Amino acid sequence: MYARYSEMIQELHEDFSEILNQKHSKDANIESLGLSEKARRRIETNEIKIKERFIGGGKKIFIPVQVIHRSEKYGDFSIEYKSYNGLVAFNAAKKHDKSESRWKKQYLSHGIFDFYLDAKQRYKELYDGEVTHYNVFQDLYEYVTYDQCLSVYNGEEIIHENIDSDQSDALMVLSWLFFEQELNYGSLDFQQYSNFKKENDFRPRDMIMGFLSMMYANKELFDSYPHWTESKGTKKTPRFGTGGYSSLDISYKKFFESLKGNLDSNPSLFCDGAIITMFDLLHASTGKNPVLA
Repeated sequence: MYARYSEMIQELHEDFSEILNQKHSKDANIESLGLSEKARRRIETNEIKIKERFIGGGKKIFIPVQVIHRSEKYGDFSIEYKSYNGLVAFNAAKKHDKSESRWKKQYLSHGIFDFYLDAKQRYKELYDGEVTHYNVFQDLYEYVTYDQCLSVYNGEEIIHENIDSDQSDALMVLSWLFFEQELNYGSLDFQQYSNFKKENDFRPRDMIMGFLSMMYANKELFDSYPHWTESKGTKKTPRFGTGGYSSLDISYKKFFESLKGNLDSNPSLFCDGAIITMFDLLHASTGKNPVLA
């Protein structure tokens, strides 16, 4: 499944990253962008929609949007391909500006393959919010089993015909959350640093799976977890506190440590040499973040 998602990102990047990572005049339109014949065809057939976002100074950017799931209750779920216009690159730019010179170069390509998952209607109606980690975890706990999460974690395709619509929606979001973690976090030049990397005998998606394991095994313990980012009193993204993962209390840490190993039988996305080569070539052809380079 994750290899298939990789091919989708590859196509989006090949077809649209060049226009996406440029600032265009507010008067620019699709016809004036010099898109390839393939990219134009994808737009003409409605496989891809183009979203315009004005960024000030008389400029705008064009963002490609691809539907990845059709929910019976909540309409289309889609990914907005952001590349260097996404949150990972935004956070990398802040670190770049604050870092000593010897560290600056490590942030220059972070977020090159970033995307945003839009399933807002489901999360707005059920949880009065957007697709945050906390809302995703709550949704999974409400509608799906641990074994179903484990199947997605293992990269098994979701058989939507065999499950109800709520399970279908929740598991689809989880699969893209796992994939996003694998793609944008780790130890490669274009990834934001993570303790959960193959050099440490982890998969990047182990970060997400550790919290799910905790939640299903001991909901009271999960609810007491202290290291969440918050906005207006609402939990959003789990962190590991000021001491980092190494200082995490063992009562929480054990759920992550139990996932360690077995990279041969259950590999990270970037244990696959062909996938590494594919993304390395995409990275090389695009180059560093033009805002920072």
